[in-house]
Amino acid sequence: MKKVIMDVGEKYPDITGPTAEAFIDELIRLESSPYDEIILDFKDTTSISSMAMGTLYSTYQALLEQNRSIHVVNPSSNVSRLLHLVNMSDIIK
Repeated sequence: MKKVIMDVGEKYPDITGPTAEAFIDELIRLESSPYDEIILDFKDTTSISSMAMGTLYSTYQALLEQNRSIHVVNPSSNVSRLLHLVNMSDIIK
């Protein structure tokens, strides 16, 4: 099983505006990568835009269909609350 850990918080402490677009581009690249398990470390990420959340959900669904997985670890309370609000709490590991 090939696994990758992306340090989201280091690159994107605030996933809004232009940083949201860069984060989305990375998610799209990861979706077509050879990794079976993708772990997104959200330590130090304080917010995420609705557009980035939508892409995260879309990536999650696409990977499930391919028997692959994506997980979020160390989400801030704000990010965790948003993931729960949009019924994506299963993505938190």
